Amino acid sequence: LLKALPRSGSDATAAPVTPAVTAAAATVAAAVTAAGEHLVPRVHLRSVPPLPLQDADQREALAALRETVRKSVARAGISLGEDEEAVLDDDLACCRYLVARGWAVPPAADMLHAALLWRGRRSPPGPLC
Repeated sequence: LLKALPRSGSDATAAPVTPAVTAAAATVAAAVTAAGEHLVPRVHLRSVPPLPLQDADQREALAALRETVRKSVARAGISLGEDEEAVLDDDLACCRYLVARGWAVPPAADMLHAALLWRGRRSPPGPLC
């Protein structure tokens, strides 16, 4: 569709704009305008089902990671926003940090703590997705 539309200026290599191409472009433009910024549905992390972990050690590591990060955040005197809490409650997000550090809780907790602080400083308010 985009290759068929002429670019600004003269472009001899572009395909001619036919009525079908014009109609398709109008349909896409109308759909985007009607949908506005909600063209892609938003997914809230709290609606994601829990991750089925393979063994008890992984479940214990996940619980320990959450507890360690919550304690370190409390010691730092920082309150997590709703988005950061949602990340901390998401099994898959937490497991990414554990996998990245070979399921070692202290390095994964340090990494997740730093990521949550960065998110809090850099992310605009509102849903993540």
